[in-house]
Parts: sequence; structure tokens; C-alpha cells
Amino acid sequence: MFNLSLIEGKILKKILIVEDGVTFLGLLSHVLRNQFEIYEACGVNEALKLLENISVDLICSDYNMPGGTGLELLEQLHRSGKKIPFILMSGTEDSFVTHSVKFYGGTFCNKTDSDLLTTIRKKANCE
Repeated sequence: MFNLSLIEGKILKKILIVEDGVTFLGLLSHVLRNQFEIYEACGVNEALKLLENISVDLICSDYNMPGGTGLELLEQLHRSGKKIPFILMSGTEDSFVTHSVKFYGGTFCNKTDSDLLTTIRKKANCE
């Protein structure tokens, strides 16, 4: 089931972006805001607190953040039984991280990949 919001006459799906880099967070939010309802968290703990009060259709999380990694967030969601589509973003690729993300049902995408926005849009729209 999808969580839909009505903004300016359009039904929008909800995306939570978890990113400690303020510039990248702001840029990604700005680019996606006209197509999706965007929520922002600067770390794992903030994301988990936010998810206690809202439900989202997709989580896009940075890997390396103070206070925990995006992979740890994905693992916690998996253990709690939450089946939220998940994209783990990182500036570097690591085979352990890539395989772990897939194991937990998520998708890995390099932050510098030209297909990052396409991947986010496809996952949010279940394509």
C-alpha cells in the first residue's frame, strides 16, 4: 500500500532522504520536491524517530553518517518487519556493502551515478 499526499492538486508519494551532508541533502530534496513529498533526516536516529510518526514509500539513505550507517538503518527496518523500498547511496562502492544491501532487499546506487535520480523515481513509482 502506498502513502499518498495531495499537494497542489497532485497526488505525491513520500520519500525520506537520510543524509548528513547538508548540501547534497538540500540539492536532492530540491530536485525531487516537485514530484514527491520529501522528508529529511540527518542520521539514522533521526530517521527512526521520524518513521515512528509517518510512513513513506521510499527511503534514500547515505551510507556513511555519524551515529550509524545507512546499512544499519536498513538492517533495523528489516528486523522490525518494515518492508519499505530502500536505496543506499554512497560516494564509493564496496562489494560487502553492495551485497549486504541486496541481501536485505535494498538497492545500491553510487551518489555520482548519472542514473541516481532515475533510480529514485523508478523505485518510488515501483517500476
